[in-house]
Amino acid sequence: VFCNFAEEHLQMCIIGSVACLLPIGFLALCTWVVLVEVPRRQSRSDLSFLSAWSFLFIRFRPGTQVFSVLFLVRNALVVLCQLLSSESAKVVLLNLMLYISLVLTAYKKPWRFMVCNWLDILLLTGLMVIVDMGAVTMRDRPQTAMIICICFLSCMMAAILAAVVFGAWKYVRQKYRKRFNFFITHEKSAAGCLARLLKMELVAAGKTVFIDSDDLVDVSCLCRYVSHDTQKLLILATPEILKRRFCLAEMATAQLCEVPSIVLTWPKFQVPDENFIKNLSHEVEKWNELAKFGIFRADIEGTLWWLQILESIKIPTELTREELGSIVGKLTKTVPRISGFASGEMELPVLANPEDVEAVSAALILLKCLQPLLSFDDVMPKLLHDGMKVTEKARTAVLIITKGCFASPRFAHWLLQVHSVECGVVPVIAEEDHYRPFEEELNSAIAPLQIDAALYWRLVQAVLRELGPVRFVPASFSSSQQALVLHAKQVHNRLTLQGTNLAQLISLEVNDDDDNDASSVATVRSGTFPIDPSGRNLSI
Repeated sequence: VFCNFAEEHLQMCIIGSVACLLPIGFLALCTWVVLVEVPRRQSRSDLSFLSAWSFLFIRFRPGTQVFSVLFLVRNALVVLCQLLSSESAKVVLLNLMLYISLVLTAYKKPWRFMVCNWLDILLLTGLMVIVDMGAVTMRDRPQTAMIICICFLSCMMAAILAAVVFGAWKYVRQKYRKRFNFFITHEKSAAGCLARLLKMELVAAGKTVFIDSDDLVDVSCLCRYVSHDTQKLLILATPEILKRRFCLAEMATAQLCEVPSIVLTWPKFQVPDENFIKNLSHEVEKWNELAKFGIFRADIEGTLWWLQILESIKIPTELTREELGSIVGKLTKTVPRISGFASGEMELPVLANPEDVEAVSAALILLKCLQPLLSFDDVMPKLLHDGMKVTEKARTAVLIITKGCFASPRFAHWLLQVHSVECGVVPVIAEEDHYRPFEEELNSAIAPLQIDAALYWRLVQAVLRELGPVRFVPASFSSSQQALVLHAKQVHNRLTLQGTNLAQLISLEVNDDDDNDASSVATVRSGTFPIDPSGRNLSI
């Protein structure tokens, strides 16, 4: 055949041109979908479109989907560079593409699994060595260049084989021996304290537990922790947990990967029914983050139905140490055992709103952190619940300040007992957003107690005057185990000063009302501390 663009050669050129439109059209279509349509469909919450085209970007980490296009372009240029007439131009273009790919892969690490990133880096390095050796030494020392190329090719094949073996070994190991015995999925604002408390008790029982504030390094790996590293998923089913997108992502991953799961249900939690699933599945379409994890509407609907058949454990309305021990025993399939507290001649009452599970959990966490510090102080801490009261043996009381605690009748009753025995108080803020209650709100809450409302209001104001000192917030994302121990030491330092006497604070408040221009001095058992006009303790 003569290459004269006539007769048979012309037919071959036309057929070749038409054939070239297929890969070019595929590349153009993929580029348009990834760069244009995917962001637009995400903004419209078109999960069906994202599910149909997920094969392009599901292999990459969230935020690096553009690498699917970059790798397609790179592969096309590797083939097309062979059409260049100059040997030098071929080598330069090929090296340039390999170097750019190596730098971008090493910097961004786009593959969803880290072993794939390292394998890609190793293969690109080997290809660059082979290309450079062939360009520099092939004419002068072809035998030496051939030996070096064969060595690098062998290393590349060995790396691929090692990656396959590693993947198979990791799959088998993770199937029968998980990194974490429990993964606690929870709504941080409603169950963060209980999640922390459960982890502490389960770790004491010899289990390994994942919670995000301790173990999460990269949010893009969140679902991988559930699917690959978790033996059992523990769902803290608060009333609003099904409206938290990342909690749903964790549950959907467990359902899709058949991870055994247990639900700890709050008293006000409603098991999803058909109407709830229908309404929520429409709302899920607004959550574009779930599509980045490969979770779509059908997966969410299946997960909500799946929740109805899971094993469940009810969280009591009022959590106690005994109830906590029973829950831990059911989770570990062992005899319930909750570590006891120190004993001593003096009592350390801890006041928390018994109707608030988070407040009680925060109090129990604080006591566990204080336990090694109090063992040398001859003090016996006790968390107050029904049937208990503040006795004359108490020198100092710890107040766990949470939303609505002052409106709790039992908390009000205990606070009045603290005032009557004239012991000191150490207020501890146990939540991120603390607010000051209104007098009318407290009056309506304590009306059944038939107590002196004016006295109680002065007690609350006296406690709030001391709210600068210690923050102990187990539900905070930044509150790791080490941070909580440090905050517990601050509480212990306040306890050694025996707190601030409520009666003295009330008398100080009366003196401030008589003379607003005078300097305020609060006398406490450990000394005198100045208080500014706004009521904040300036000694801290």
